[in-house]
Amino acid sequence: MYKYLDIPGWFSMHDAYMNLVKYCEDGDTIVEIGTFAGRGTRFLCDALELSGKHDVKVHGIDTFEGSGQEHSGIDFSTLEADFMAKLDDHIQDGRLIVHKSRSDNQELLDSFENGSVFGVIVDGAHTMEAVEDDIVNWWPKIKEGGMMFGDDIEWESVKQGTMRGFNKCGLDSYSILTGDERWSAQVKGDRSREISDTLKLIPGMNCMKLNG
Repeated sequence: MYKYLDIPGWFSMHDAYMNLVKYCEDGDTIVEIGTFAGRGTRFLCDALELSGKHDVKVHGIDTFEGSGQEHSGIDFSTLEADFMAKLDDHIQDGRLIVHKSRSDNQELLDSFENGSVFGVIVDGAHTMEAVEDDIVNWWPKIKEGGMMFGDDIEWESVKQGTMRGFNKCGLDSYSILTGDERWSAQVKGDRSREISDTLKLIPGMNCMKLNG
């Protein structure tokens, strides 16, 4: 369950992902828009496995090329290969299906019937237009009782895109779950550098090391 900690990236949606795990049923489908290096994907797939829900399919969608300001300064040359290596067991088992694609690819969208998906995680490009499109495109795919979660709602572009997207889907509100977890860390002894390099001081914020 702790393998996700070895994968770089931003991930603070533990409760959201665990709600998907808790309420989904075997045979359900979950779509994750924006996998990046696979930190959240690993957490979700491991949690599903440990829950005994072995027939839930996770579809991860990413271009593996970055999507704008949130990825500035990052080297993407090995991102796809690293993702595939870190998630190889779930890919080989058929739990994880990887789509190297934009989330608005019409052929990809058409491969999912309306009302066929239990959960959608919106964490792709963070422009207002991209968030709006992801919600408008994927909300019809969710079945009754299913869920849609979106990350980084504190971004004004994401907040505006979320509201505009749900408005277009006939919804006039959405829930925002916020939290602030701050803690310091110091490791004693010979393993201090090894362990400290993997610790995230503020979940979801500075756990991606850009300068080694």
